[in-house]
Amino acid sequence: MRIQPFTSGICNTNSFVAYGYASAKALVVDAPDGNDAVVAFLRKEKLEPEAILLTHGHFDHVMGLPTLLEAYPGTPVFVSKNDYYLLEDKGAGNMELFRTCFPSFEKMLLQNMSSLPEEYKFYEDEAFGFKVISTPGHTPGSVSLHNVAENLLFSGDTLFASSYGRTDFPRSSARDIARSLRTLLALPEDTLVLPGHGTGTTIGRERNNLYI
Repeated sequence: MRIQPFTSGICNTNSFVAYGYASAKALVVDAPDGNDAVVAFLRKEKLEPEAILLTHGHFDHVMGLPTLLEAYPGTPVFVSKNDYYLLEDKGAGNMELFRTCFPSFEKMLLQNMSSLPEEYKFYEDEAFGFKVISTPGHTPGSVSLHNVAENLLFSGDTLFASSYGRTDFPRSSARDIARSLRTLLALPEDTLVLPGHGTGTTIGRERNNLYI
């Protein structure tokens, strides 16, 4: 598996294209705003996205969905059922977050969310070769995607390099994210971690960096 990373949007959010050496199929992990480079890469490499996999439903990970779906209509978008409230009704569930934490950007953010898709698919235990690990805390439905064969983890906003996701947002939980971090830190120490923000790391490195 090959991984092409991108960073874009008002929150410098990471997204990733995962694809094979021989297959024309690809997976897109998260969809921040300003992600035109993702579409350009897919077209350049003649890749067809098989699915868009969301680690959670916060605005900075989903505002690029219209761009991707305009270029590749009908691509299924997967999210945890527990984060669907953030996306239904054109992202209305994000309004609480806007008003409490990003009030100066509320009008602009709401406008960008107005084009979100109406249909989503909910994760089960596995998705396209990835084990779907429930990692609530940053949001109630945050997930991390673990590919055992590739020793790879997309951790979203749960685990970062030397840090972890904020829990001062509406419906976040410090207690839940502590449990989720313990789950992730039990993975093999050489697992490559690709987070939703910042640089990559490994499970072994974070065992030494985090005290939970």
